[in-house]
Amino acid sequence: MRTFATALVVLGLMASPAFGQEPDPDDPLLPPVGTCAHEDNAEAHHRLQRLSMHCLLDALRERGELRRLRSSVDLRHSATYKARRIADCKVFSHYPCGDRLASSFDQAGVTQRGRWLVGENLAYGVAEDSSPRRILIKWLTSKTHRAVLADERFTYSGIRRRRLKMKGAPTGSVIWVLHVGVPRGR
Repeated sequence: MRTFATALVVLGLMASPAFGQEPDPDDPLLPPVGTCAHEDNAEAHHRLQRLSMHCLLDALRERGELRRLRSSVDLRHSATYKARRIADCKVFSHYPCGDRLASSFDQAGVTQRGRWLVGENLAYGVAEDSSPRRILIKWLTSKTHRAVLADERFTYSGIRRRRLKMKGAPTGSVIWVLHVGVPRGR
């Protein structure tokens, strides 16, 4: 029998006040500009941008005196499945095509190895607004997304960045999916 625990069921950034907000320059979690290679380069190769996001998350967690998030292949696969479902349905949502929040975690096999506490952040942008740093700022300026980033219980992460077409979104939109988690009982 599969068990599943959800840490924070967050609202999509599309409806969040994070869009259009500028970062607080005194935000204690926001890494200084230039902390990571390619952090402001939305045209860099997708792998370089993903590595930049990992670097920014490491810096954020260090600034918050939190444990680093270790990269998880399973969580990266679950983030990939979520991005794929959003692309298939062309809808920016934590529940694309009516899927359960747990669907992408189940598909990736995360829940097959026991019970996990998980969180999910989604964001999208166009052109320079889709760079790793701009996406991180969107998450930090949203209370629920910030809570996922700063949750001390999470120890693993998986990230997916994907260019796609979505209903109501500008051409050239890039979606970011961050899955974080920790096996329960550890």
